[in-house]
Amino acid sequence: MDQYVLLYFAWDKTLSVKKLEDITLVEEKGDAGDATGPIGCKAGCEFEVQDLDDAGKNVSTVTKKVFFIGTVLFMAPSKARCTNQLSEFQRQLEENGGNLEQLVDFAKEKMNVTTKTKRGASEKLSAVLKELAEDAPLPKKKKVAHPWSKKKKVVPKKTAENGAPQPKPKKKKAACNSGTKGNTAVWDEASSRQGRKTVSRYILQGQYTRAFKSMVKASSAARRALRRTLQMVVSAELKDLCNSSILEGSTSLEQLMCFRWQDVECQASKQAPTLMAAIHAVLGKKKMYNTTTSTPVVGSILSQLMFTRNKKFNASQHLVGILMWLAGCGRELFERLNHLGICMSISRIRKRLDTIIKDYDAQVCSWVRDISTQSKQQLDVGNQNIDKKADSTPSFTLCFANVNKKTEAGHQTTDNKNKQYNLVQTYAAKDRISCMHLDDSHPSAQDIRNIPLQTYMPSQADVQTLRMEYLTMVERILVNNISAFEHLHTEVTWHIPHLYSDQAARKSTLIPLGVMEKDESKIADTIDILEHLQKYVPERGDNMVKIVLYGDRLSCERVNDAQNARINHATEKACLQGLVGSIQEWNKRALLLEDTYKELFTQTSARDEGTLYHAKNMFGQITHNIHETFDHSYDFMVFCTKAYVTAAGITYMDDGFRKDAPDALGTLDDLHRVAERVVSMFFFPPNAAKVLESSLGEKDMQSEKLFCTCKSKKDGEGWIGCEYPGCTRGLWFHLGCVDMREEDMPSGAWYCSDLCKNSHTVELLVSKKTKRKTKVPSKLDHKLEYSKALMWRGLGHMVRQDSLREADGDRILMHWKFDLFEFFEKHHPKYFIQCHRLITDVSGGLSARLSHQILWNRTVNPHGGTGGNIEMDLQMEFFNKEFKESLKSAGGNLTEQTMARYSHLIGIEKDVAKACDVAVQRRPDFRAREKVVDSNNLKELVKLVLDHKLLHYIPGRSHSAFQDFILKTDIASPEKLKLRIMKRQKVLADQRQLFGSVTF
Repeated sequence: MDQYVLLYFAWDKTLSVKKLEDITLVEEKGDAGDATGPIGCKAGCEFEVQDLDDAGKNVSTVTKKVFFIGTVLFMAPSKARCTNQLSEFQRQLEENGGNLEQLVDFAKEKMNVTTKTKRGASEKLSAVLKELAEDAPLPKKKKVAHPWSKKKKVVPKKTAENGAPQPKPKKKKAACNSGTKGNTAVWDEASSRQGRKTVSRYILQGQYTRAFKSMVKASSAARRALRRTLQMVVSAELKDLCNSSILEGSTSLEQLMCFRWQDVECQASKQAPTLMAAIHAVLGKKKMYNTTTSTPVVGSILSQLMFTRNKKFNASQHLVGILMWLAGCGRELFERLNHLGICMSISRIRKRLDTIIKDYDAQVCSWVRDISTQSKQQLDVGNQNIDKKADSTPSFTLCFANVNKKTEAGHQTTDNKNKQYNLVQTYAAKDRISCMHLDDSHPSAQDIRNIPLQTYMPSQADVQTLRMEYLTMVERILVNNISAFEHLHTEVTWHIPHLYSDQAARKSTLIPLGVMEKDESKIADTIDILEHLQKYVPERGDNMVKIVLYGDRLSCERVNDAQNARINHATEKACLQGLVGSIQEWNKRALLLEDTYKELFTQTSARDEGTLYHAKNMFGQITHNIHETFDHSYDFMVFCTKAYVTAAGITYMDDGFRKDAPDALGTLDDLHRVAERVVSMFFFPPNAAKVLESSLGEKDMQSEKLFCTCKSKKDGEGWIGCEYPGCTRGLWFHLGCVDMREEDMPSGAWYCSDLCKNSHTVELLVSKKTKRKTKVPSKLDHKLEYSKALMWRGLGHMVRQDSLREADGDRILMHWKFDLFEFFEKHHPKYFIQCHRLITDVSGGLSARLSHQILWNRTVNPHGGTGGNIEMDLQMEFFNKEFKESLKSAGGNLTEQTMARYSHLIGIEKDVAKACDVAVQRRPDFRAREKVVDSNNLKELVKLVLDHKLLHYIPGRSHSAFQDFILKTDIASPEKLKLRIMKRQKVLADQRQLFGSVTF
């Protein structure tokens, strides 16, 4: 039988089978012993083998351990279970006529058994080759002992050619193998020399990894030396890293916001590569985990190690501690995590927060200095320089509102009672549209008297602009909800442009200025508030550069009262003339929405299909307190408006559209025609010409009608009206004359006396009986009138919000002019006064600079982007909510210092959280407010409107709760409105003359 040699080449992981005569043993590296085979070698020796090809040329030279078994010389491989090597072994034996099938089956069966050492795998394969070489029968599969079992293996005795028993050779430990118990290497003199020679050869060849592996694997002394060396290297690297580490605690908010784990890992990889390699080795190979999430983990581990080494490296601990404090974590949690090196103690966090907020208003003070030092010669006049001067000459506005906090005592006593904290919060907003280039001279009283009456009325151009807004809004609704127009989505105007659209898309700079424990409902406290805020009013020489102070209706009223109370003081600053109060938008929108619900939303209409209350029972819940649930109420109103507009578009397309243009369905012109038809159904704006053309009686022109029991004028004092129209005592009464405070005013009907109450009740009963007897069938369709009113008012709310989202000052002012009619007709006298004053201020009642600032800087853009503006008082509501939520973590321990700390951190919490998200490479979570309804609900309501033909004219029908409902937009008494506007204009002119007569 031919003799074969099995060769394994480690560098390319291949197996080769050669005949014995093709193999030349060049030099024996170990003890040969007695000759036991045809080449005179002994099992376990090492040889340098030359692999010759067919031409006798040397292919490769390799040093391997040799086992001589029977007639086969076997050089042990290092990976016996590799399937591709078995395939190669199979092919080689086929070419040389070996017993292929038996070899492969039996070898796979044996080699699938896991062995602990390479030598064990070699012995298994050697036994296979021996049985094949001696033509021995294949043995049955035996149970293989566990590799850790102490049971001694039975090794078959080897025999020489003469049949004499061969003595068992003593096993020697290889130079690079530690097979003893406990991994303790035993090197004899020969193996030590060989091991050192092998390691030396690796080092000379530059194969340092193999050299270190060999030493660590073979010698415990080498392992100890390596650990000591690594310890010294890591210690030196950390010492170098500590000299300039990013992890050293920062003292400013800007440094805290710029903290990034990527910078920490990059610096540590350069200055402490050994330590970083060890951390990465603990985490695993890079391909086994996502590196974008491992960077913060690596940095966090490194920060805790350095914090334990030196407490000054606490940037990460401060960041985590601030987040925990803002989240309301307790003291005990701070103490536990501080001991683990995760965060700082709560006392240190408070000190750091106090340091951060120490200069909370530094940016506002810098704006004040810039305006104060600006000279008149440096101002450029003209709109063309607005963008250039916006950054060099910043201007800003202030906004304030009350934020009340109530704490309830767990057990009330005379000393421990519920407490009500009356607070006022303020923030500053940098103007995105500059106004400092405009004239700042204040008009006189005569200038206010000369303002034309037409200024307070919507002009014909305003009516056309309002109609354009309605058409745009209707087109958006039709494109989104009618399939025939879906392809025109890109043709619809989604953002109405204006002169300052680019500036309005910029992100606003908002600076919270903290809270004051003052009650703005009191004049004395309002004076203290204004005195505190006047420190942010710039001074240019002896004059003050006035700053706009925004607020709600009550806040503006209190500002005016406080300034009137200080009118006799000597200086302009003492008279509190540095601040100009101006009303904001969100509370006005809430009032108008409340009027809409009062008109169209009543519980008695629950069974009237198509009414708001019926839709509320079908799709959503609405409370009667609009201010508390404004978002939900507004969304529901928009939902119903979209359904009615969609139904109106479908109705027109079905009834008349196909008859007019049967082959042109779905074009842009068709969309315009449908929108025009829908808007024409309900667009009946108030007629300002009636007010301008109305004539006043001689009595009205000569003197004002006196109301109340006192029959005198008391400017600035609140009024309340008697519900009985035939009241003979005065009809309108001063609150002080009827011993009533403003907060005690009833929400329903009020009568000045029992006589008026009884008389009104009798008249109502008589009128109901008369109506029942003399009722005439109406030719109006009151259901259609209700549908028109719903679309008119719903789209009105939508276009008002759209103008605010775009920060279009001209459109906002136009809506205020229309709202002036609404306030007069709905009996909102105080909002009428503030609305009249706003129109006066931007129409010549203030300087050009202040008029421009009030008109174009009424909104803020918290996140930036087109259409992302909101009202400034709405942003204040967000700040108030954030402040109240943060106070919950303080419990009942509310001190002045605690409230100041929480108030100055408003807005910082989100910035710090966002910085943390960026640091850990997590996308910041900006969740949009959820919509109240979906498309299925909208389709259901559209179907209901179409089924009941609520948009068709059917005379004589009406909802049971709205028997005689008619859409009314005109003013019932235009002459009274005209008189009211003229009176208010005279009051403002007299007030300006009074302040102008004071010498400062």
